[in-house]
Amino acid sequence: MLEVRVNDDLKEFSIADIAFKNDDRYKVNPTHILIDAVNDNREIGSCTCVLSTLDEKAPLLYTANLGDSGYMLLRKQGLDLITLFRSKE
Repeated sequence: MLEVRVNDDLKEFSIADIAFKNDDRYKVNPTHILIDAVNDNREIGSCTCVLSTLDEKAPLLYTANLGDSGYMLLRKQGLDLITLFRSKE
């Protein structure tokens, strides 16, 4: 935990709390991060982004993909890496 002093009170924040702005929507659906980032952006251009979050209570991985990038979910099997999932580009 990251400890921050505010008005002589010690507050604890996790990196996830700071990154997600204490907004639980981001933890469950990283697409909301992309939507908010696009709405807050005033720059002109393009970008590529892949985000993922792990559910804290269930064995679930949530992902969001923007642009011409992609991602793969790999699992180690012996000395090899097995592709479990590959996103569409």
